[in-house]
Amino acid sequence: MRSEMGSSLTVVVPTRDAASTLPSCLESLACQGFRDFEVLLMDGASKDETLALAESYRDRLPRLQVESERDGGIYQAMNRGLAQAGGEFVMFLGSDDAIHGADVFEGLFAGRHRRALARGDLVYGDAEIVPEGKLVRGPFGCARLFSRNICHQCMLYRTDVLRSIGGYRAEYRALADWLANVRLFCTPTVRVRYVPEVICFFRSGGFHVNHREDPAFYEERDAILNGFLRLDSWEKVRCRRWWRAQRDRGFLSGRAFGLGALLRRVAGVGGKGQSDERSSR
Repeated sequence: MRSEMGSSLTVVVPTRDAASTLPSCLESLACQGFRDFEVLLMDGASKDETLALAESYRDRLPRLQVESERDGGIYQAMNRGLAQAGGEFVMFLGSDDAIHGADVFEGLFAGRHRRALARGDLVYGDAEIVPEGKLVRGPFGCARLFSRNICHQCMLYRTDVLRSIGGYRAEYRALADWLANVRLFCTPTVRVRYVPEVICFFRSGGFHVNHREDPAFYEERDAILNGFLRLDSWEKVRCRRWWRAQRDRGFLSGRAFGLGALLRRVAGVGGKGQSDERSSR
């Protein structure tokens, strides 16, 4: 059942047997000074104490909803949460990740970054990788996005915009969020905004690292690049140079050459590109 509309933000937390890490995640949400958000915990039929731990936070997270059923993986859980989200924006937080500080939501929705939220459809900031303490900083242009993904834990999507592309394609075992970001960045009508704020702690060694081999994604990656690089702008020229260098070094297979229409098919991108100078405050 979809939650009632009216929240500024829905935080979707997919879980499965996450009792060892979930408390720090929920604690980082419970301590937020800004309270106009809901939490949807989409559980994959955990057999440990995950659900009991979630229930123990109901007093501190009164808008917490918990749903547990078998699913086909993390992206199906994220899509379930997206379908039920009642917030104007939605973000996805792993059970082993956490919001960076108690004032993060306040800064985004009522403080120094509220203009970016008001003017953006996809708003992202920085992430701190733990335990290494390394910062992954923005902004991302298309060239950078095609070489590495943005941590989805530090991204807020306008809910209707993410729904408009169908959410996440679950056949991509570990990298569906990367594809979704490419599709949104490449859509001229989507307003992308970067905020110079550390949004989350992202724990290394989690799902995406342990499942970095995603054959379905990499099979189409060069075709996605090929299609995207048909678009015009200086950023695309830079990206084209990077792509050719990767091809010449043997990092891109030749199998998907000539499939330039693929990106327009999966992302609905037309023949005109857009500037990537969209890192507003």
